[in-house]
Amino acid sequence: MCGIIGYVSKGEWVPEPALFQKAVDSLSHRGPNERGIWNNDQAGLGFRRLSIIDLQTGSQPMSNEDGTLHLIFNGEIYNFPELRDHLESRGHHFKTRSDSETILHLYEDLGERCVENLRGMFAFAIYDEPRHTLFLARDRFGKKPLVYSETATGFYFASEIGSLLKLADCTRDVHPDALDAYLTLQYVPSPYTAWKEIRRLPAASTMFVRDGKASLPARYWELDWTKQLPAGVSDEDAVREMRELLEQSVRSRSMADVPLGAFLSGGVDSSITAAAMKKVNGKVRTFCIGFDDPRFDESDHARKVARILNTDHFEMRVQPDSLDSLDELVDHMGEPFADQSLLPTHLLSRFTYKHVTVALSGDGGDELFGGYKRYQHLKRARQLQRLGLSQPWLLGSRLVFAMERLVNSSRRSLKWPRSALDTIVGRGDIEQYLALLGSWHDEDRLSIWKHSPEGHFAAAWIDNHLSMHQKLRGIAKWQAVDVETYLADDILRKVDHASMACSLEVRCPLLDQDIAAFAASLPARLREKGRRRTKVILKRLYPEAFPPKFFDREKKGFSMPIGKWMRRQWKDTVEESIEGKWSAGLEATFRRTELQRVWTEHLSEHYDHGQRLWTWFMLWKWDQRFHPQWNQ
Repeated sequence: MCGIIGYVSKGEWVPEPALFQKAVDSLSHRGPNERGIWNNDQAGLGFRRLSIIDLQTGSQPMSNEDGTLHLIFNGEIYNFPELRDHLESRGHHFKTRSDSETILHLYEDLGERCVENLRGMFAFAIYDEPRHTLFLARDRFGKKPLVYSETATGFYFASEIGSLLKLADCTRDVHPDALDAYLTLQYVPSPYTAWKEIRRLPAASTMFVRDGKASLPARYWELDWTKQLPAGVSDEDAVREMRELLEQSVRSRSMADVPLGAFLSGGVDSSITAAAMKKVNGKVRTFCIGFDDPRFDESDHARKVARILNTDHFEMRVQPDSLDSLDELVDHMGEPFADQSLLPTHLLSRFTYKHVTVALSGDGGDELFGGYKRYQHLKRARQLQRLGLSQPWLLGSRLVFAMERLVNSSRRSLKWPRSALDTIVGRGDIEQYLALLGSWHDEDRLSIWKHSPEGHFAAAWIDNHLSMHQKLRGIAKWQAVDVETYLADDILRKVDHASMACSLEVRCPLLDQDIAAFAASLPARLREKGRRRTKVILKRLYPEAFPPKFFDREKKGFSMPIGKWMRRQWKDTVEESIEGKWSAGLEATFRRTELQRVWTEHLSEHYDHGQRLWTWFMLWKWDQRFHPQWNQ
């Protein structure tokens, strides 16, 4: 796991060596062990290394036998031993034991199709010196980041936006539509970033840069949700196959020359990942964090899982002073990002790094196996709509709400909508999804802009993905959308930046491509049974450890009590983002009075606007740190 950066010039101009070295070293948190630079009079490749495999000879940039190809690579290739054997049988000679060199020789044989044979997480660049051609690629799910910018002087790319800005001569102009989407989604959707002249290479995509001119990204893989498990496969057979796939995935992701551990929240995904790791490796070290607020704390359950699996378990408590880490994270993200689990993920990673260099996580389980609460809400709303009961439901719910207020009007917890279902009933598909996932939306979103954006960028972006999966039944279409959008642009971006900020490598066994294909083929009965029985097949994988009803509890998710902390320990800091000094760009773009109204309502405790205010706070914080141009 490393940090990469590079450029290809369009003319005679190239960055000063000191400037390029400074940009490379800005990625030192991703690669604290070693720096490497290769360049000629037209291109340059920079590398910061976190040593995981082949600690002695895996240095980069790495060249092929005749010195015509040069590689920088961030990630891990789990099937590199098999690929190496095949390549050696074809006459290729290896100088190292690293997985990186496998990519070079595979590219020599297959060109851009090399990515089809790679199993793992990766973002890499190969410069073909004789042909003046740069090849870029990103893994299937988008676990490893890659951003780029094409300007009049050349093409620039990097693992992080902040490092790219130190090298590229692109403008600092914001992308208004992308920021409007951010306010709704809490993240900026690919291929866009918050910066007008910086793009993100999408997951499962490659692109060429010839003489400094970039081609359009080309997608090389998509998860097929239409292929169904054969009718003759019993549930017991499916459970057995899933267990074999998971243990094989964990086995391949346990390959390292450094200590390993596992994140353990106590939820289904992390628990079965830890169980598989215990089965494959024997002794396991597990790590979790807890909160004093019981609504967010799962440490007791994590402790119970650790006792069952007999792991070497480590735990820390998160306190409100954790906000001190935020500036560093904003710098690494390089754009606004409002998933509130970014901070606890970073704190967990920092704590874990004190003991191990690689951690396995359960990421991907909710998307692939249908674990999000919103899937059940969307399903119920669809059922009510199909039966013509949407309006009767809303009338009945409003009546109950009115009666509750009449009986006890002083209760602060009384609010409308009473439930997530009340929020989405009677709306269209896209509106329902955004209402459950988003932060600022509909009229509230438009109310904080001084000049309302044309159209609804986030809605159009989700609709584009949804339109490709309309034929899927049940919750599968929303799972497919989430894998392509929310998983790649929120979850995996968060995990990568939060963990690499402290040089911890995180691997995701559930996001193995064979597991994903198997999950997409499962019948509905192995994903969900009723309103609370989700991830059915995962819960059945290790009955010797986890009895049938062990996981039948309310899903809490991995987040912080930000609404509560904003009213108390974080009050002054958050209030500064609303009442304090704004940049000229923010003043010209957003309505302070609307934010003041939302803040006042939140402080009254009659409303919980915690996520909405956090989305604004992270935008304000990014503006403070990066000073973008708002084109006022």
